[in-house]
Amino acid sequence: MYSQLVTDKSSDMRNDFDIRVDELFIEAKIQPERNVSVQGLLDGVEIDVGFGYSYRNGQLHLMDKVVASPKAQSARKNANDFAWRAHLAEAADVSSSFLAFTDLSRVPDSYVENEFKSLFRVAYVADVSRPEQASEMLSSLFAH
Repeated sequence: MYSQLVTDKSSDMRNDFDIRVDELFIEAKIQPERNVSVQGLLDGVEIDVGFGYSYRNGQLHLMDKVVASPKAQSARKNANDFAWRAHLAEAADVSSSFLAFTDLSRVPDSYVENEFKSLFRVAYVADVSRPEQASEMLSSLFAH
């Protein structure tokens, strides 16, 4: 009975997030590889760098979900994590095309630009709460 009364909202949100990302892939007519690892370069040392998705259409696109937490510190940490992984992959000449999926509907506009500054500098950002715009972005990135 306890488990019926106490639900994990973040789990539900992640599932919804996953579904919306998958719908964008279907609309863009692509089937990305999932849970990929590429070689990154950190101070001359090769290290494994993970991304949620990759897709190749003449170039390698590395993608992942970035949770946009209403807490500024968490949002910044998630954005910086993605930016760091992108930086490592780019340093190893693995890819120069990065796409972050996020849901900005729960994040106040007042700090999106500031807290996601690192993300916007390294990646295209597809806001799954705006499916038409996100779909257009994917279609233009993955045009065959």
